[in-house]
Amino acid sequence: MKLFRTIIVVSICIWGLLSFSELVQASGSKTETVTYKIRYQGKTYSKKALVYVPANYDKQKKYDVLYFLHGSGDSALGFYENSHYQQVLDKLAKQGKLKDTLVVFPTFYPSQAFVTGDYQKDDKLSRFFARTELMGALVPKVEAKYSTYAKSTAKKELQQTRAHRAIGGFSMGAITSWYVFEEQLPYFKTFVTLGGDSWVIQEDGGGTATKQTAKKLAQTPKKYPDLGFKILAGAGSRDPAAELLQKQIKEMKKYRGFNDADLKYYELPGAHHTLEATVTLFEHYAKQIF
Repeated sequence: MKLFRTIIVVSICIWGLLSFSELVQASGSKTETVTYKIRYQGKTYSKKALVYVPANYDKQKKYDVLYFLHGSGDSALGFYENSHYQQVLDKLAKQGKLKDTLVVFPTFYPSQAFVTGDYQKDDKLSRFFARTELMGALVPKVEAKYSTYAKSTAKKELQQTRAHRAIGGFSMGAITSWYVFEEQLPYFKTFVTLGGDSWVIQEDGGGTATKQTAKKLAQTPKKYPDLGFKILAGAGSRDPAAELLQKQIKEMKKYRGFNDADLKYYELPGAHHTLEATVTLFEHYAKQIF
């Protein structure tokens, strides 16, 4: 928290001024929405997530699904549009680096009222998203609407198709993805954590409680020894998160279950904690996600 408070949020959510309208570009890809409801602290919230649908989407084919989260103070729409992800994903698909893939851009905020800039409150929402909302509401809604490898949204079917499902994010979205690794490994195989360490023990825990964080995360592969996984972590070399991630990953590799093949770290020279750097990191790992 201490380090992340020094970071300037480069894209701010402008709720109410921007809509989740369907966008169709000449490339043929589409940006659509899915809506679903959650219960949080005794109240019901209606939520929306953006879905990048690749060109020539065919219901007769099967598609991999990546769930990709924004950082603190941002929104799904702000993250998607300010980083130009439709164009980025079009390019990656054309290059064969991320083919036949749906990319879902959700938010961990139940509503606009929760966007406060308070990292402790964001962390609480991230944990709820990872533990309850993701598999309890979002994934079933997305994978019932689109043609994915899951034939149904039954738990057993979603578990059997985990190799075709990934989650990742930037900053607080990366922190959320570390929670998903701990909580939902039976449903996801790949985790793309960009610009954010694990806060499973405490804020900035990758650097401030490194041994405890690594030990806690090592319990996950120990609990599921037959489930393979990939963690694709990265940060800009001038990003405060880089030092935290470096320390955390170095310590994690001391434990059985983590090695250079399933736990990777890439540092982008000269880059800061920005959306631009995140896009470059994402492109670096794109071909390895599925």
